[in-house]
Amino acid sequence: MRYGLLFLLSLTLYAGELSVEQLFNVRLAEVKEASISDTREYYGEAVADEGAVHDVVLRTGGFVGDVAVDERFVAVKKGQTLFSVYAPEVYLAFNELINSLKAGRIELKDSIVTKLRLLGVDEAVIKQAIGTKKVTEYIPVSAPASGYVMAKSIVAGSGIKAGQSLYTITNLDRIWVEAEAYEKDLGFLTKGMMAMVRFDGADKPIHAKLDQIYPAIDPKRRTVTIRMEIDNPEHTLFPGRFATVTLAKPARTALVIPQTAVITKGENTFVFVAGEYEGEYEPKWVRLKRLNDGRYEVLSGLEAGERVVDNSLFLFDSDAQINGLY
Repeated sequence: MRYGLLFLLSLTLYAGELSVEQLFNVRLAEVKEASISDTREYYGEAVADEGAVHDVVLRTGGFVGDVAVDERFVAVKKGQTLFSVYAPEVYLAFNELINSLKAGRIELKDSIVTKLRLLGVDEAVIKQAIGTKKVTEYIPVSAPASGYVMAKSIVAGSGIKAGQSLYTITNLDRIWVEAEAYEKDLGFLTKGMMAMVRFDGADKPIHAKLDQIYPAIDPKRRTVTIRMEIDNPEHTLFPGRFATVTLAKPARTALVIPQTAVITKGENTFVFVAGEYEGEYEPKWVRLKRLNDGRYEVLSGLEAGERVVDNSLFLFDSDAQINGLY
């Protein structure tokens, strides 16, 4: 059903020589095709790649001697000596090894070497003992990987237990970015989709891909954790750094209208379509999808080229309700 709300009002006000659009400044928007890309923005932070975190532990108890790396947040290389340790079980095994060598008991020597390896003694230390046939009370413990010392729990003279974490070394050549996405966006998220990551204090965004969607929902916040992996050769990104993540789907063509042209009634959405005659408008139910740039995508109810009212909707809405048009 069509009606001429503004046309009737203009007659009442005796403004016959003014057009409806001139009198009430009605602005129309055309339904048209446009390139759109669905985007979402989330917040998160940089975290260490879990596969690049290494704990330094001993398989036997003992006592710390000299500490070569005595502070946190310093870079170390794989094989670099961290500290020395006196471990009674290891010391006894080395004595057995030397005695077996002196006695020429090769079969015993091989079993003791295997025992030392199982106790976590470096291969270089074992070879040195075999070569010199000497026992060293304090043996060196080296870094299992290159990275930064993120945690340290010993000082010279510390007593340590088997399995105790002594150092944590994290390699930062690659960093993870974890962000919290809304549960309702699960249908939007796809592994491999493009992501743009912005870090506070950084000049340029970093392009990445969505690498992982964790299969767990936070029951309180109703969010799911997503992860991007970023190469970090200069080590300028480190755990805890705040990040804004923008995810986007490939651009596509769709019919769009501005959000200012839409009236929402409960779960229904309406627009006012310009009729055949000047000042004639028709309320029309449409199915829309909200975009993130001030527009709606038209799913049904409108065709390209149609014109809809883009302002003064409160006047149209009020008159439509009075006349029972919806």
